[in-house]
This record gives sequence, structure tokens and C-alpha cells, in this order.
Amino acid sequence: MLNSEKLCFFVGNSGSGKDSIMLKTAEILVQEDFRVHVLKRWITRPPHPSEPFTSISEEEFLKYKEEGKFALDWYVYGKYYGCPIELEDYLRKDFLVFVNVSRTILSTARNKYPKCKIILIEVAVEIATQRISNRNRQNDGLQERKARMKMDIEMPSPDLIVKNNGVLEEAVTEVVQFLKMSSV
Repeated sequence: MLNSEKLCFFVGNSGSGKDSIMLKTAEILVQEDFRVHVLKRWITRPPHPSEPFTSISEEEFLKYKEEGKFALDWYVYGKYYGCPIELEDYLRKDFLVFVNVSRTILSTARNKYPKCKIILIEVAVEIATQRISNRNRQNDGLQERKARMKMDIEMPSPDLIVKNNGVLEEAVTEVVQFLKMSSV
């Protein structure tokens, strides 16, 4: 049986620090004997050291989608993104599962996994813009990402809102405390 209470979706603008917060939170919780899995998304763009994901061609992505190999998928910034169905295997094994997803799929995600947790990472636009520029990725759609930062994307209410404008460790501590209090 799937325990969607253990599923945590991290959302926020590009450059908000979702991956950094997820990875550091997972590291701390594992040291405290939590079973945690950070799910790697599949994305139709070349690999880059600034972000952990599995690079896949658009043709392969669409084939895998048709075969039902994604628990969730979406299209943004001219790329396809997917969460492999293994997400559900980890939930069945009672792991705490962290996933970086687009806000645009949260309604679908919450319908499919009703007890999931949504953790919204907020950051000032100028800080996010600098972080994106620092990634040094060609064709990253900086202008599109900046425009999207200013959009009010409709999504279900988050379970936690974290400001990540300063010290990463402060944001991580807030997430760790929330998850421990949530009895995950």
C-alpha cells in the first residue's frame, strides 16, 4: 500500500534552492536513522553538474511516458520532466521520498497522492536570478525563468513555506523540524 504521507514535493521558482534544501535535509535525516530517498527526475536536456537528474532524449521520454514509466510528468521551459514510477516502490517500502516538481502539476499530484506534503521554497527574484546565472548552463531559458518567477501560478496550499534568501542551513533546519513534527 502506498503511504503518500511520506511523499514530499519541493516546489518554487528556478533558483530557489529546492535541490540544495532537499539534499541537505535528506543527509541530516539519514544521519538520524530516517529512510529517505531523493528521487532523480528525468529531463530532456543534457546532463549538467549543477543539478542531479537523468538526461533522456525527447523520443525516449515520450516512449516511456506512453509505457507508464512516469508517476508524474510535465512540460516547461521547452523540456519534458518526469518522476519515474519507482517513486511508488519507495513509498511501499516506507521511505520518505523527496521530489523537486513544477508547481503546475501539484493539483494532479495531490489528487494522485492525497496525503503528500508540499514544501514551497520562496526566494527574492534578484537572488534567484543570480543563482540561475551562476549555474552557467547554456540555453537555460533565463529570461523565461525570470518571467515565470513573477507569475502567480495556481497550486494547492503548501504544507510549509520556507524563505531561502539567506543561509541555506536555516532553511534546511526549518524543513527538518517540519518533517519531524509531521511524524514522517
